[in-house]
Amino acid sequence: MMDIFKIEFKKMFKQKKTYIVWFFMVTMLLTSIHMNSLDIDHFNSLNYDDPRLLDQSIDILKKQNDILNNNLLNTSAKDSLKKTLSSLKKSIDNLKVIQNSKSSYMDKLKAKIAIMESEKNGSQEGTMSGSPVYQYDKELRYLRYLYDNKIPEYSYPVYNSYNSILNFLIHSSSAIIIIILIVILSSDIISREIDESTIKLLLIQPVSRLKVLIGKYFALIVSILILIFSSFAALFIIEGIKDGIGNPSYPILINVKYSSSPVKDSLFSQFDGNSGYFINYITMLFILVLFFALVCITAASISFMISSFINKSVLSISVNIIITFGLSYLVNNTNILNSIKQYIYISYASSTEVFTGKIVSTLQNENINIFTGIIVMIMTILISLFISCKAFVKKEI
Repeated sequence: MMDIFKIEFKKMFKQKKTYIVWFFMVTMLLTSIHMNSLDIDHFNSLNYDDPRLLDQSIDILKKQNDILNNNLLNTSAKDSLKKTLSSLKKSIDNLKVIQNSKSSYMDKLKAKIAIMESEKNGSQEGTMSGSPVYQYDKELRYLRYLYDNKIPEYSYPVYNSYNSILNFLIHSSSAIIIIILIVILSSDIISREIDESTIKLLLIQPVSRLKVLIGKYFALIVSILILIFSSFAALFIIEGIKDGIGNPSYPILINVKYSSSPVKDSLFSQFDGNSGYFINYITMLFILVLFFALVCITAASISFMISSFINKSVLSISVNIIITFGLSYLVNNTNILNSIKQYIYISYASSTEVFTGKIVSTLQNENINIFTGIIVMIMTILISLFISCKAFVKKEI
């Protein structure tokens, strides 16, 4: 079987289609730079760097001081106002630290955390400065993590090698194009050779049909892995030269838990601000590309299975593209498959959103998660390969 694998692997990289697919993959990745908006759970509604915010706070402080000094308030009201003024003065001092260009990034982080904690503790409502409490909780976790680990906070948007890959995989529309290219590559592995009668040269070898098929399959999978990792490596290197690599220790909050929102037609839009855990960029990047490769291998396995039933190369490619596009449309643009989306591999194409947990909100299905995705895709691969083996062994050629 190893000989079959070597033969098929050489075939993969002798055909022009492999290089055409690789070229379009790299081109797609490079042209997507800066196009998507990376949501890594920070929010920008509180712009503490805005000088107007400091001016407004000082103005409010003066007005509140005037009220305190006019002696029209009772003792209880004065005590309450004094506490408010004390908190406001501290916030103003912290704003000055944040807006001072000479302040260190650690001092700015500490000041920002102090302001947010003060606002959160003093809030009597479910929102603060227009942002919900659970969003504050998550943001505070980020800032405390950065402060505790002495990591400078990025100013958004951020363009670097790490973010370029996270960015690309945040939307399924971007990832689907890569998956379609993989489908095109794997759709006629068997049907092309039957169509051109070259399969007979393999079948006359003293090797069983089963070994021939498995050799072909593993040659395809190894080729796909090489194409995927080399494409993302090209993106990482080129973006690194252009905008910098980035800080490999910077955190991403993954596995955030979303829950149903009481607002109609807005299911799973609210998350638990204290859920999830941090993982650094470099670890996240490796796991994310590996996970996306698993999605692509699943798509290739299904295409390979369909190719084992269809003898015509063009027809096999067409059928596989239609199936992939159809599944993608049903999963991402309709509610028809809402209850079973966790069992469809294409639901996991937005790898960044799967790991952050946001996919639950995007696809309106709280059963979609990292571990379910891995199990679903492995089972889909094994079932597809099993059916392919059964079909090919019995096939009349």
